[in-house]
Amino acid sequence: MSNKEERALRQYETRTVDGDVCTMGAVNPGGSAFVVTTAPGRESLAGRELRKAVPGSRTGYLYLKGNILLMSELPYEDAIGCIDAAPTTCVSRVIPVQCKLRIVGGDWVPPLCAAVAEMGLMRDGDSFTVRCERRGTHSFTSWQLARDLAMAVSRATGATGDYQALTDWTVSVQIYQNDVYMGVHPPAWELKKTITVGRKYAPGERPLNRAEWKLREAIEAFGIDLRAGMVALDLGAAPGGWTKVLAEKGVSVLAVDPAELDQSIASLPNVTHYKCRAEELLTSNQAIPELDLLVDDMSIDPALSAKLLCSLADRLKDGGWAVMTIKFVTGARRRHEAEALAVLGERFEDIRIRRLPHNGFETTAAMRKRPSRDDS
Repeated sequence: MSNKEERALRQYETRTVDGDVCTMGAVNPGGSAFVVTTAPGRESLAGRELRKAVPGSRTGYLYLKGNILLMSELPYEDAIGCIDAAPTTCVSRVIPVQCKLRIVGGDWVPPLCAAVAEMGLMRDGDSFTVRCERRGTHSFTSWQLARDLAMAVSRATGATGDYQALTDWTVSVQIYQNDVYMGVHPPAWELKKTITVGRKYAPGERPLNRAEWKLREAIEAFGIDLRAGMVALDLGAAPGGWTKVLAEKGVSVLAVDPAELDQSIASLPNVTHYKCRAEELLTSNQAIPELDLLVDDMSIDPALSAKLLCSLADRLKDGGWAVMTIKFVTGARRRHEAEALAVLGERFEDIRIRRLPHNGFETTAAMRKRPSRDDS
């Protein structure tokens, strides 16, 4: 084993950086840890395959479908060798990580750079590249953070940031809203495997996306009566799963999303696409008709999503239904639910929540608008 590989096996004790801005510590002290991407919906099977491949390992979910955490008592190189040699059907990428950070507010670059320096792996004259994947809502893009972090790490370590195919090191930054799993490792330690799991749907029967089933189940579970001629506003509509379900019922749908709708949905005569964010719709001069239904499947912090839903409640008829997906952008499921429900309670009543079969990684909330006050 080379000196660089030996240095990559080091762990360090939990510590706090810059007060409340960032807490930092080892993911699996004394062992190895990996962020693993899988075929969405096949996390349980992927976990079983990984635990079989790596003796004594354990796995856990990482808030979003298609993402799990693998921890092993084996050294990184040995665990990677086991995974690489094992037959798997739904494991995609295996990314070594050594530390976990939680960053709340402030500039993200200094604590991430401090984590790299703390690991003490890179030396003056080494080369590295930064790979950043961001899930959640942030003021920066993955590319911007990778660029700024590369510059900071170069200054701190003397190593040279590069984007060539082969460097001495890869700095992996896996972001789940405020939680960051981070690794510094030789490029060869990141595995890419082929997903070979069979078709779940016969050709021509696949839904537009999983979101279709989420809304179909919510309509049935909460007893929502949809009739032709109703008007609905769909927040976070792209690529159009919820919009499709509503339009099939004869509902006129105002689909709000800056991304494109699937052409088969955008071309429907009872679908109007507002190609903007929900915040932009609120501040625009766009006339929003009176609504019979509000639905919200936006992939943002649940409290912010709830606030945007409440901001549009004025356009909803008294007693009208609203359906919202409470996304878990961190592992604090109960906190996210409590924060979202506290906000929703300001404008809605009869709030009910369910974990539906096709939405086990999220919570679905259904509610009715509170009657408007007559202050006259």
